[in-house]
Amino acid sequence: MDHKCDTRTIIHTPCEQELSFNVDINKSMLEKALKSTRLLYLDGRNSSAACEILQQARLQHPHIISLLDAERDRNDIYFDNLVANATYIVCSDRFLLEYHLTKSGEF
Repeated sequence: MDHKCDTRTIIHTPCEQELSFNVDINKSMLEKALKSTRLLYLDGRNSSAACEILQQARLQHPHIISLLDAERDRNDIYFDNLVANATYIVCSDRFLLEYHLTKSGEF
């Protein structure tokens, strides 16, 4: 956390387009990668692929710990699913308030 600028460092995985689980991620390779995984880090940038990865991880390891770095609301059902199913969410207090207000409709 940079207290001077009030920012934090995020892990950025740039890609030209959203990853597609069925096209870009080989399921058997994912199963092998998750074989000994106990902690799953997700950043929500490619929320549909992240949902599929989390679902596959939970099938293999029902008690896997998942950590979602929720930088901002992605405004899609996949991101909402990640928020609902992550073990832990790392976010700013601003994100937490805005996300809650947006989803609850309360002000």
